[in-house]
Amino acid sequence: MESVDVRVGIGGAGGSSRSWPFPVGLGGVGGVVKETLGPLVIATVAAMLLSGCGGSDHVDNDIVPEPSPANPYESTAPPVSDSPRVKVPEADFTDGKSVAKSFWIAWGSYDAKADTDATYVDRYRPFVTKAFLEEHEAKGIPVPADTLSAFRESGRLRTTEIDKIYVPDEAHESDRQAVYRLEGFQTDQDDNQAATSPQAAAINVLVNNLGNDGDDWRVDAILYH
Repeated sequence: MESVDVRVGIGGAGGSSRSWPFPVGLGGVGGVVKETLGPLVIATVAAMLLSGCGGSDHVDNDIVPEPSPANPYESTAPPVSDSPRVKVPEADFTDGKSVAKSFWIAWGSYDAKADTDATYVDRYRPFVTKAFLEEHEAKGIPVPADTLSAFRESGRLRTTEIDKIYVPDEAHESDRQAVYRLEGFQTDQDDNQAATSPQAAAINVLVNNLGNDGDDWRVDAILYH
């Protein structure tokens, strides 16, 4: 594509000049750039050069980067207790079903008085692979982010109980990998109040055997279909 060399003076008298190779016939906002460039185009090029566009290696150290957005799952109120009420059974890591059970109780339960994002993640961390942890972090908190503060204020406790675990008909189980379906109930209880009626719940998980010399099972994925 043919181009013209636009020389723009920067800084007025005594300032420096820069060359800008501008393609002829380049489509842009406001129409096609012509070979004859008017003052408006030259002014635009000058502004681009001053702002660091066009290959300039100038860095404006005065620009403060935008802060990272807050984690939408982050708890908005501090915990009021350092004694968590969620009890996770110890897992036998040589048994995939045992690991799956402990994982779901840790993943599906939440103590509004004691849990934070960090304590929630730490509770299920021992039962999952590194890839699972990196993908999910605190996204599994079983309370919608927009109601978490109210959940906290009520001192609510959500617990998960397992009724049965099995390999679905369409799934498989081997000495290296297995898919399990866990079925049970989740119950909410406000501080000093009677528990709500248990609600049926279920989850499908993929577990992998990471061991080389022996069995060492971890949850690697939640299967939604």
